Amino acid sequence: MRKKEIIVIHSTLFCIKNLFELAGMSKFQAYKEYGVFPSHIHKSKFHHRRAIMLICSEILSILSPKNAEEARAILNELRE
Repeated sequence: MRKKEIIVIHSTLFCIKNLFELAGMSKFQAYKEYGVFPSHIHKSKFHHRRAIMLICSEILSILSPKNAEEARAILNELRE
């Protein structure tokens, strides 16, 4: 995958992360501590891929069965 494509994916996941944070679901602490954001276009593909994995891992933990009820609430909010 090209760097531009990876940054687009990173940007999309960043928006999703923001929605979860607005809903009070998570703080995405590991991602924030890593400190690579979509606007950091000078960073390498590796750094952006790692940032993507950190966001995805947090989203997966939110959507795990133990948090299913909260995930449904978020989906309902997003549909409105």
